[in-house]
Amino acid sequence: MAYKNFNANPKGRKTGDCYIRALSKAAKMCWKVVLEKLVSISMDKYLDPSDTKVIDQFVKDVGGEAKKIDYLIGPGTKRRRPVVWEFARDNPTGRYVLRVANHLVAVANGNYYDTWDSGGKSVYKYWKIK
Repeated sequence: MAYKNFNANPKGRKTGDCYIRALSKAAKMCWKVVLEKLVSISMDKYLDPSDTKVIDQFVKDVGGEAKKIDYLIGPGTKRRRPVVWEFARDNPTGRYVLRVANHLVAVANGNYYDTWDSGGKSVYKYWKIK
């Protein structure tokens, strides 16, 4: 498990497109193809391309599924949510996109990929890409 610097943006930009970069890595598609697919879905749904419902549909279209983090360990008992590096450690195989506060990050085969080390951010939702 390790952080890997990754930026699929063809111009090397690091702001505003984290969802495209993360989906690109997890779905093994180039940045432009991911954006085109997201825009198509967003036009059909009349939503912003970064909207969770658009990302849900994109992931479904590539054979994946949306998941929620289970942070209840018993009736009325909560544990803290895992952070990115813990999620990566606990999922040594497979490809995922994780939603953290105001950001998306890719996990592939136990490593997490981003333009910065987001490993300490709490995971709220994730998508498993098949």
